[in-house]
Amino acid sequence: MVCQEVVFSHAACRIEVEPRPYALNGPLFAALMYVIDAGGAARRPVMFKDGRRVEVHGKTEALALNSAIALLEARFGAITEYAHGCTEDLVPPGPGQPFILVE
Repeated sequence: MVCQEVVFSHAACRIEVEPRPYALNGPLFAALMYVIDAGGAARRPVMFKDGRRVEVHGKTEALALNSAIALLEARFGAITEYAHGCTEDLVPPGPGQPFILVE
């Protein structure tokens, strides 16, 4: 799994790209996104109104990551701090309330 954090004008986000080796005809990689609350106290999973997780798929890890960044940039504004590897806190943040993606 690849994990990147990106800061946009209106939010800091975490993107985790996981392989989907079991997908016979579908995408081989899926990017899951989180909004990081101020201070990093919680990570809020990005979801649709109906409760499904927002996933961005790609044939390659890089394609899934770049597509997720483009989606988040459209929602949260210009990138102010480019993608960098995720940092792990000594005490992991708790789960936050879902962030509902409004289309």
